[in-house]
Amino acid sequence: MSKLWDILSAAEEEEKETAKVLSQTIQTTSEELIQYQEEMLELLRRDLNTDTSQLNRDGMRLYLMELGRNSDRIPDETTLKEVVDSILDDMYGYGPAQEYMEDPDVTDVRIMGPHVIEYKKNGKYYRADKAGFRDEDHLFNWLTNKLSLTGRRFDRSEITVNALLPDGSRLHAVTDISGYSYWSEDGFHKIEPSTIVTIRKFVKFFTPEELVKRNFMASIMMDYLALTTKIRWTTLFAGGMGTGKTTTMNTIFSFIQDNHKNGVLEEAPELQPKHNNVIRLWERQKNVQGKGEYTIRQMLKEALRMDLNRIFIAELRDQIAYYFLQAIINGHPGSMSTIHANSARATILRLIALAMSAPEANRFDVLGMIQEGVQQIVQLEKTDEDEKLTAEICEIEGISGDGINLRDVFTVEFNEDGTWYWKFHGLSDKLLKQARRQRMEVPQSLLEADKYVKESGSPFLCGEYAPRHPSTNQEVKKQGPKGKINKEVMLDV
Repeated sequence: MSKLWDILSAAEEEEKETAKVLSQTIQTTSEELIQYQEEMLELLRRDLNTDTSQLNRDGMRLYLMELGRNSDRIPDETTLKEVVDSILDDMYGYGPAQEYMEDPDVTDVRIMGPHVIEYKKNGKYYRADKAGFRDEDHLFNWLTNKLSLTGRRFDRSEITVNALLPDGSRLHAVTDISGYSYWSEDGFHKIEPSTIVTIRKFVKFFTPEELVKRNFMASIMMDYLALTTKIRWTTLFAGGMGTGKTTTMNTIFSFIQDNHKNGVLEEAPELQPKHNNVIRLWERQKNVQGKGEYTIRQMLKEALRMDLNRIFIAELRDQIAYYFLQAIINGHPGSMSTIHANSARATILRLIALAMSAPEANRFDVLGMIQEGVQQIVQLEKTDEDEKLTAEICEIEGISGDGINLRDVFTVEFNEDGTWYWKFHGLSDKLLKQARRQRMEVPQSLLEADKYVKESGSPFLCGEYAPRHPSTNQEVKKQGPKGKINKEVMLDV
């Protein structure tokens, strides 16, 4: 190691001198960068006398720079720095996608094979014009190394994976059965088999005030959700991918009483509950011997033995919906989960379909558990410009024939300029009775709006961009975000 430290010390001094001299950056082409990467890696493989296992990123950078300078394979200092940085991004970061993961305006990154990287910025996808991975093996090795930090496996026997990365980003990958299609320059449609990786960057925690300020919902709606959370109404947050379901559930978590014990069950740790009394369980994949698997259904069984007040499941999918319904009517009112659906009414249909996939389920029991156990649905949507909003809040009234009746509490409306506001349709007797029973005070904002609805027979308009309101003389003060609702058809994968 003494030899290594001598090299690093000399290299550090030379780095400082080089930084003063360099004034221009020479952009290396993608093909050249890949070639130089391979040559640098070959130098690294041939240097058998140096132990680099204990080096951090800065130490490895100094070592690689010195290694490159002692070789005639890299043409100049600028190119050498670019090559070394790209290799370090592979080892310690996100490889060729590092630049986009560091951009605060980028929310998602999609890697389609070794040579195509796309990133979502301000709601729109763009294709990167810089070098990608060298080849499929390079991509696969980087992915395997990245997943090793999470304890997840990804190989030819486990061709899909979901993982939460150390920085809070969510990663999904699939291989062998995946690829992408494109049109070639000569006019032919082609399919390129490749590994597909999708990364959603860390979800920022938003306070209730921040969500209101972003026009995600009106302040009176936040008051309503605070009340329903405190009186222990079970809530489903529904919407398409990226509509803010997890973000909203994180925020609403802060309204839960401090003395309540909460259990969070997830595929991978993702929720950021703003509460100090939380027990967390997450799934575990089976090992190479096919043993050690731990599923959400097993977690639910354990959670029922933990004397919890509420249970939170990150997402309802397949038959887990049936067991969630059983749990909430078994002494866990006020629980929450998310579900993919295009509307509150579609949420009921999908919840029934998912619950019916359990072997022991029958429709009569499922409808009864929904009526008894679930009190409301918060439906979330996003515009074409990727601006998120609360589309409706519905209360579950009861069974009607072979279905479930819903009552609108808040619904969204759009102005001609594309801004939106909400209509409040009043409080139900069911909610007021439950509030009295729980000795919870109903916020004055809700009582006044409810009084207006009942006296006028018209909805109460709320939100920053609501038209002039007879009771408040509220006026539109400024132009807001514009867009059309993007209602994508969600498929159960």
